[in-house]
Amino acid sequence: MTRDREQTESAYRRLRTWIDEWTLEPGAVLGEVDLAARLTVSRTPLREALARLRREGLVEQAPGRSAVVAPVSIETAVHLYQAREALESYALALAARGPTGHLFASIAEELDLALAASAGPERAYELTTSFDAALGKACQNPILATMLEELNVRLARLRRLSHDKPDRIRRALEQRVTIARAVVAGNGDLAATLNSARLRESLEVVVDALTNTLLGPVVDQPLP
Repeated sequence: MTRDREQTESAYRRLRTWIDEWTLEPGAVLGEVDLAARLTVSRTPLREALARLRREGLVEQAPGRSAVVAPVSIETAVHLYQAREALESYALALAARGPTGHLFASIAEELDLALAASAGPERAYELTTSFDAALGKACQNPILATMLEELNVRLARLRRLSHDKPDRIRRALEQRVTIARAVVAGNGDLAATLNSARLRESLEVVVDALTNTLLGPVVDQPLP
């Protein structure tokens, strides 16, 4: 990997993290001069990183204007969760019918251990990532897996809205255990039904959090 590509990847990863964790809030201005200095990268890799984030829907940029973190609205959240429910339901059905459903047996064990240890949000997010990766492999449909991966990039910062809600985090882990076991048992319909219920509960948390905390775009927010 060339130095410019390394810088682009580094800038992209750090900016993604800041956006996902709400360190950079919706509407935050992403000035190239300040960002390049903060990230210790040159302007070309930074622009490539911002372009990638634009393609993923996390950054917006009007002609002649600085890039900004893409705003989040309740309507957008609903649309994202509707798309996720449709795609995951089908992926779970495929996973339950295919020969790789056993991947979820180990996922279920890890989830059980996390519940027994009262795992915190960071461990919960790690397991969520593992669950998503297992679903992408088990559905055995690379196009569907790519669509889910792209959708999850846009959903990551919405998931973080439950960071300070330990009851919701535990509930989500419990729900994923039952979903994983349904896949292992080959019951795709049950897995999809359970997953739909989980996503609707999650959306309720997101809508509530956005209603109470998202007061509008941030104007020229300082960099972290």
